[in-house]
Amino acid sequence: MKRCSLSLILFVLLLSSSPLFSQTFTTTPYITLPGNNTNLDVVRNSFICWVNQVDSVYTLYMRQTSPDSGKNIVVFSDTGQIANPSICYINSTNFNNVRIAWQRYINNHWQILSREYVNDSLTGIISITDSLADNINPSISLSIVAWIQNGNLIYKYLDSLDAVPNILDNANCSNPNVYKYFGAYPDIVYEKGSEGKEQVMEVFLSYSYNSSPIWSYNKISKGGNNINPRFGLDGSISYQTFVNSVWKVVYLEGDTTKNISYDFENPVSYSYPVPAKLSNTTTPPFFLVYDSDSLRNNRQIIFYTFNTAFNISNADGDNYLPTISFFELQDTTYIAIYWIHNQNGKEDIWRGYSKFIPAFDLIKVPPVLIKNFILNQNYPNPFNPSTIISWQLANNNLVTLKVYDILGNEVATLVNEYQNAGEHSIIFDASGSSFKGVLASGVYFYRLKAGNNTLTKKMLYLK
Repeated sequence: MKRCSLSLILFVLLLSSSPLFSQTFTTTPYITLPGNNTNLDVVRNSFICWVNQVDSVYTLYMRQTSPDSGKNIVVFSDTGQIANPSICYINSTNFNNVRIAWQRYINNHWQILSREYVNDSLTGIISITDSLADNINPSISLSIVAWIQNGNLIYKYLDSLDAVPNILDNANCSNPNVYKYFGAYPDIVYEKGSEGKEQVMEVFLSYSYNSSPIWSYNKISKGGNNINPRFGLDGSISYQTFVNSVWKVVYLEGDTTKNISYDFENPVSYSYPVPAKLSNTTTPPFFLVYDSDSLRNNRQIIFYTFNTAFNISNADGDNYLPTISFFELQDTTYIAIYWIHNQNGKEDIWRGYSKFIPAFDLIKVPPVLIKNFILNQNYPNPFNPSTIISWQLANNNLVTLKVYDILGNEVATLVNEYQNAGEHSIIFDASGSSFKGVLASGVYFYRLKAGNNTLTKKMLYLK
């Protein structure tokens, strides 16, 4: 399952006037506490967390980024190693309350701890699990925490921490990343395979019946060595692949960067939601961020979009592990790229930011020959109350598009007509009158049928 369906990126942009390409990033040091500041994670429009190490003392901090009070909040401090913090919202409605999970080394083994920040106060510390394994790498979402134990992919629901952990996949699993914003229906990408032969996998909760979850598995990568899968803010998936002795970036629907001499690593992507007025003519623009040594002799943070790349960090030392967020300042939304800056052995957190200006009105789409039957992931997803569903037809055909709830009940018929080959889209308004009753928050499925061909995808409605 891929949320970011952009396989036909054939945009022609007016480079001389497009604000998307003329965007400039202001780069500043952001977290510069004494010692090393690393292990960065963010939750969009809200908070950042990281680990600070001074001598043998490790401290887990968090800080609100929008609005930014400049206050560094101590979440946990210990002489035992702290690593891999992961932060998310507690629910989908209050962006000021968050939950953090992290791993801590104590008595010769790792454990996973968690804590919440509610109404400007920290709650008590909760122990999620103990483990003797290395490389636990916990990742947290609104509903679950996932980690690696003895090569197995493990998860627990956060509302039933006393329950026995569940195994999702076994043998040679590593580096899980949970999509933070998908509510009670979790989605995880991870690596599977021996070193040098890893494949990127996805597992997501597709159905739940009588409290028995049914998980679906999807192999994302193709051959080779594939590592570092990550969800973008919108749910798009990107990762690294090793081809001809170079690390390349794979993103969107399998597009791969064309670098031949330098390594591109640690990618994360984002796709702009498309306004309704353009829903019949275009698919969303996107941007990709990664670190690379291609522009200077040290690692730099690269912002890439529409075959154009430019250096955000442009600084001495090494700059790596970027992540994407947003923040608000004086009623203006800014893209915020955070990363680790390492100079002379000291690690700090830097930020580059730029006004969020999708150049929709400057996008022109040339005619394309449609060869495939494709159902795209709805945008935005999750949504409230409306979302755009788009598809492509290879041939003229009778087309039906229906929406079903998680029990298989039909809730709406959006399309039932003969359509010509080409691109099509429609707006689904969950608060509209195209169906009976009022839709509750939750997972829904939309199914497209054209002749003998049928495709189904899921979407999440959050009131």
